[in-house]
Amino acid sequence: MPPNGTRYPAVLQAVMSHAQRLRGFLEERERKTGPNDACAPWLIGRAGEIQCVVALIALDWYQERLSSQEAALRLSRYVREMHDGLAMHLDVEMPPCCRLPLARAVSRAPAGKGVRVQQAPPGR
Repeated sequence: MPPNGTRYPAVLQAVMSHAQRLRGFLEERERKTGPNDACAPWLIGRAGEIQCVVALIALDWYQERLSSQEAALRLSRYVREMHDGLAMHLDVEMPPCCRLPLARAVSRAPAGKGVRVQQAPPGR
């Protein structure tokens, strides 16, 4: 297992961070989901699955079984599949893990140009 504090190449770190944000979102949704909710069969345990997949890909990269590009591609494909599942089972087209934080949106604006960012209503 990669040691804590392992630094990943930027291409891999970006997708790993996305997967971790997605995991956090799914954990939150799972806490609010009852066992009889229609989405429960797909949702329950999904955050733990993501954590395991991230760990396995990180291990493969750390042990040089995958290059950083290959690891990022595999994890990106997996994250995309999770997004497809979110759309299908939870009717979530754009989860918060994909939304650009307000601070970043404003900081990326061209000099002298303000950016208006409308925040999504709570629960969406």
